[in-house]
Amino acid sequence: MRRTTTAVMAGFIVGASLGASAVYWGLGRGRSSAAEWIEAAPALGLSGQPRKGPAISFSTDAMLADLPLPEVTAVSIRAKFLPGTEGGLALGYVAQISVKPLDTSKIPERYRSDHVFMADKRVTVPALKETVHAVHLDLELRDGDGFLLATVAGPSHPLESGRLSTFQDQVPCTLKPLEARRVKNIRYNISIESCSSCST
Repeated sequence: MRRTTTAVMAGFIVGASLGASAVYWGLGRGRSSAAEWIEAAPALGLSGQPRKGPAISFSTDAMLADLPLPEVTAVSIRAKFLPGTEGGLALGYVAQISVKPLDTSKIPERYRSDHVFMADKRVTVPALKETVHAVHLDLELRDGDGFLLATVAGPSHPLESGRLSTFQDQVPCTLKPLEARRVKNIRYNISIESCSSCST
């Protein structure tokens, strides 16, 4: 019985090791390695041509809010493949997004001074200095000829005006390790979803 248990455990350990090795060698090493960082470019425009600036879209909630939409001035996004769960892959990314300071001359009067409201107790809300919007990244994984292999959507992050925001995360990817080696280009779209600093 002990020999059988030992054999089963040994088989499990060997299998797990082989799975991890498969992911490692699937990712590969060297110039064509899928484990290297890839700088992301803006998603193509509706005409299929490169954009002149960052690729940004706005949800209806963000557009109908009573505060100005954030003005993005600079974007830097890079991503690479990482070993995931169950022999799969994850896509790790680091994004830096710079936003102009809020122009308070363009916001409603109620935001420009402290105001008080009653909930369970008296609460004073200070005058608004900057905004916070919820955003997420959509990353298009493309081969050397520009064909789309997969799209990965990241989680929500808080984007603040008047500063450089940095996000780092990883999300599951449906590509197999050998398929990931075909990814040569990544294109991004920044989706601005809602304004968490706006009045409801």
